[in-house]
Amino acid sequence: MRDIIDGTSNTLALSELKFRLQSSTGPSSQDTRGTWVYGAMGADVFSAQTGPNSSSPDGIWGCRNYPEEGMPCIQIGSPYTEMYSAARSYHTGGVQGAMADGSVRFFSENIDLTLWQALSTRGGRETIQGP
Repeated sequence: MRDIIDGTSNTLALSELKFRLQSSTGPSSQDTRGTWVYGAMGADVFSAQTGPNSSSPDGIWGCRNYPEEGMPCIQIGSPYTEMYSAARSYHTGGVQGAMADGSVRFFSENIDLTLWQALSTRGGRETIQGP
């Protein structure tokens, strides 16, 4: 906790991620997103390169493109190379996220990208001012 210089109430620790159930009619089992036991980008890790529920494709290894379900993706790299994956949820308009202090907030998919990225750092010395 001492390394969270921005303050625990200003630092995003967790977010929802979408998981696509396997389909009996398609090969969806090769999409690792939302798989909490797989410690890799897109599985149980997200980045703030794009905002919540972004329409921009995730760039990860081990995914299938499902833009109609709000899960666009392009396969890049290998499991542990530089990748990016948005926080995604089935909630309309945004995602639930947990701050490092344990509080939970709803983040709009229209949040300013600079603010979203500031929330995702622990030592950028950003402070978040809210209503």
